[in-house]
Amino acid sequence: LTANRPLSDAPGLVAALVVQVMLLAGLRRVGDGTRATAAWHWAVFAAGFIIGVRSQTLWLTVPFVLWGLLRLVRQRRTGDAVIAIGAGAGGALLWFVPMVVLTGGIGRYIQALGSQGAEDFAGVEMLARSFTARQLNVALSQTFVAPWQWRTLAHVMLGLALIGAWRLTRRQRPALGIVLLGFVPYCLFHLAFHETA
Repeated sequence: LTANRPLSDAPGLVAALVVQVMLLAGLRRVGDGTRATAAWHWAVFAAGFIIGVRSQTLWLTVPFVLWGLLRLVRQRRTGDAVIAIGAGAGGALLWFVPMVVLTGGIGRYIQALGSQGAEDFAGVEMLARSFTARQLNVALSQTFVAPWQWRTLAHVMLGLALIGAWRLTRRQRPALGIVLLGFVPYCLFHLAFHETA
């Protein structure tokens, strides 16, 4: 449904998944203790850049960026960490500066951002505005059950997901950690700030 409309949802998701793969490939080298490669720095640059495609991509990519930065700091490779931070900032500035210029300056950009944010929050039921058990139940149902169309199919799929998580817990905990780091922050953002319905 979303991909059929001219929105940034589908391109943003594709971009975020590509950047996640780039970051994970780079993190493997960072974790080995070898010099962080230019590929990881480019991945961090891309993480900053795709925020301009869809701002929510940061919930899918920034956890991996922070994980890599933490590894670099623990390995006392602050130079590589600073380069990565600069790369991410450079990627973000590549869309942010033209956006500010096109909106007429920083003041007008902040004003437009504020009015858009007010519209997004006005008259919308979301957990962040009024957390109740009923709303949480609706949000969880809309997120994990409704997309499958049939409750029985949803229960089968959720059951398979739990079995997969259990198997990863027993056999491949690092892989489970990557899945959780890659998607739980966005899931929490989604549940809290997207319209409950």
